[in-house]
Amino acid sequence: MIEAVIKSSGTIIGKPVINRVIIENEGDVAVRRKDDETGKIEQFTIGELFNSYNKKSSYRKNEPDPSLFEEWFSNKFLKGRNLESRVISIQFYKT
Repeated sequence: MIEAVIKSSGTIIGKPVINRVIIENEGDVAVRRKDDETGKIEQFTIGELFNSYNKKSSYRKNEPDPSLFEEWFSNKFLKGRNLESRVISIQFYKT
């Protein structure tokens, strides 16, 4: 299980809002991409994206880019709730 703690600016000046998001299904496919060289479609789960994000180092070709987790999270949880422009910080924890 992955927990995200999102600190964002609130409607009252100086009062940040704390939101928590629990991601339970780490085995769900988050990203599909086509390998340009082989033409094969690769799938990455939420857990694989998170593990790559946690490494924050160079990745091998068969691993997802570490920035994909942030992109997936933003698309899934921030854009739809109109939080993207108000985010102060996000911390992710594996529980």
